[in-house]
Amino acid sequence: MTNDSAAIAAAKRAAMKVAIQHASITIKVICLTLFATTVWGSTSPQSAFVYPDYREAREVYQQARKALKQKKVSRYQKLRADLDNYPLAPYLDVLFLRSQFTRNTSNSAFDDLHNRVNQWITENSTNYLTPTLRNHWLNYLAVEGHWEEFTHYYIKEEATESNRCFAAGHHIRTLTNTKSSLSDEAWLPVTALWLSPRSVSKTCDSVFARWKKSGQLTPAVAWQRYQLALNAGQHTLAKYLRSYLSKDDASLSLKLASPKRYTAFWFDAFSSNIDTLAINSNLTSDSIKRVITRLLPDHGEHLRPVLMQATIPGLTPAHHTRSVRLAAWYLLKDNPDSASDWLDDVEHQTPDVTTFQLRTAIVSKNWGRYQWLYQQASTDLQQLPEWRYWYARAQRNTGLVAQKIEERPRAIFEQLAKERHFWGFITAEAAKQAYPVGQADELTHPPSEAVVQAIMPAIELHILKRPLTSENEWTHATRDFTPAELKQAARAASHFNMHDKAFRALAGAQAWDALEQRFPLMYMEHFTKHSEKHALNPFWLLAMARQESAFSPHAQSSVGARGVLQLMPATARKVARSLQVPYSRERLSDPAYNIALGSRYLKDLLKTFDNNYVLATAAYNAGPHRVKRWLEDQPMTEDWVHWVSTIPYKETRKYVTNILTYSLIYQTRARNAEFNLADFVPPADSGLPES
Repeated sequence: MTNDSAAIAAAKRAAMKVAIQHASITIKVICLTLFATTVWGSTSPQSAFVYPDYREAREVYQQARKALKQKKVSRYQKLRADLDNYPLAPYLDVLFLRSQFTRNTSNSAFDDLHNRVNQWITENSTNYLTPTLRNHWLNYLAVEGHWEEFTHYYIKEEATESNRCFAAGHHIRTLTNTKSSLSDEAWLPVTALWLSPRSVSKTCDSVFARWKKSGQLTPAVAWQRYQLALNAGQHTLAKYLRSYLSKDDASLSLKLASPKRYTAFWFDAFSSNIDTLAINSNLTSDSIKRVITRLLPDHGEHLRPVLMQATIPGLTPAHHTRSVRLAAWYLLKDNPDSASDWLDDVEHQTPDVTTFQLRTAIVSKNWGRYQWLYQQASTDLQQLPEWRYWYARAQRNTGLVAQKIEERPRAIFEQLAKERHFWGFITAEAAKQAYPVGQADELTHPPSEAVVQAIMPAIELHILKRPLTSENEWTHATRDFTPAELKQAARAASHFNMHDKAFRALAGAQAWDALEQRFPLMYMEHFTKHSEKHALNPFWLLAMARQESAFSPHAQSSVGARGVLQLMPATARKVARSLQVPYSRERLSDPAYNIALGSRYLKDLLKTFDNNYVLATAAYNAGPHRVKRWLEDQPMTEDWVHWVSTIPYKETRKYVTNILTYSLIYQTRARNAEFNLADFVPPADSGLPES
């Protein structure tokens, strides 16, 4: 770095530090206002609406659950008598009924229990808990041998796997009592249960034993399940199933499991007889796609000619499209021009393929090709903000402008600069205009009694820190809401800090201008503290939390990330060690602890990537190692916006643009103008194209 560059960078860091201090002061003032009004800078009627106060009933409910768990029935019944109007009373009723499902009851006791269960199911037919109670009841009826009642209550679409097994077994026994032998058709429900990509409930063992004994487990059926298991990643089950395969299928199963070991076989199959192989061997589309996916990285030259065909026997159009895109991506890394030419020759053209072609033209900066592709694209694709932005940029770069005035760069940029999204913000900043955040649309209508009654169970479960059940209750309650009702539900959810549900409800209602509910200020004491401590843009931290967890402290991803900033336990442990604070996985659901560790990790990422917020954001989503690899393939220049559009992962591209957009919306909502998009990258990389 030259002396001049170093001086510019130092000046910018100093300015950033001052900006962070000013932003923190602004946020503190707003937080005081929030504390007084309960809504962001507003005295909206929301604060005047009074929600039911269930604090006393909530305590009684928890005591009743405890009494039921301790089998203190008389105490439970006394407590339950005071909870008729409490939203979670049905949960107690179901738990109590289930506690009565005891073995070897007398006829009179069973009749009484049957009447009570039937009454509850009838009176609560639309309740979220009804399918759960029904399934527990069915299980009890099957174990006790009450098959007439089982048949009456059985609903296949709602039944658990165990109950479907019970039903299939009863079906076979009923037929066996009337016939000496059963047809293949009679066994179809059992076959359908057995054809699972994963291990099946042990409840099915007895009916499966009869099914096998009757000769239904043929090599062809075993081959179907082998492919299902293999494609689902259930390798132990797949290996077990090989013993039931025919000799030819067993041989093919090895080639399916390890395509790279048998490349010659697959090259021959794809070049000459994939149709024969797919038909004669009953290869599924998932299996063919699996082979293609594993061979493409190292052997694309053998597969690309096959993928150019309009159709491939055995491969669905969706799988074909995915394979074409993957093939083009691997080719693009080595030779962008060849990738473009190859895609032009592919007969299997879909909007997804066109999208990929547009992306490859951006990566290679082939602006003439981009213009041509954009002009050939569907109207729906042409209207997407990113493609419009790059079409205007492409015209500027080539000097070849569109004939229609409204399609020329100036017209496109002027329109984009009015729209609230990343591409609009980029355009507005380049034109030195205010960010087009727009006017907030306050949700002024209080929730109706019917809406509050429907969502209150989910709210109470949220307060009791039962996030999964709360999520399921919310989804059930709002499934048929109108847009107006969704807005009301979102307002209530925001009031109770259930922001993930508020965001989803507002999206369902397409209430994009409800900015107070869509961009709430949460945990500001912690965000302000750590933004000052680590010299971080506080609005960036807010945006990260909104994107990662919707501010839910109990959020947990499918891969195990936890809390407000969705920290992986291994990462959290490492950061805790560096901060010399005790590590606790359980405390990751504590916002203060999670934000303290997450803020420090984000600061570490910024150091790794030379204070480049764009790269640090991408690394938080995809991992630092991937970002470093992407930079080797596509270095970030002053035109950092171009680098964002070339991020290989669609999820990460969307993540980065979301974070930058949310950051600016937050600072605009906070009436703070300390930061702009150029501040998210170091001086050498912060150039924005003129619009």
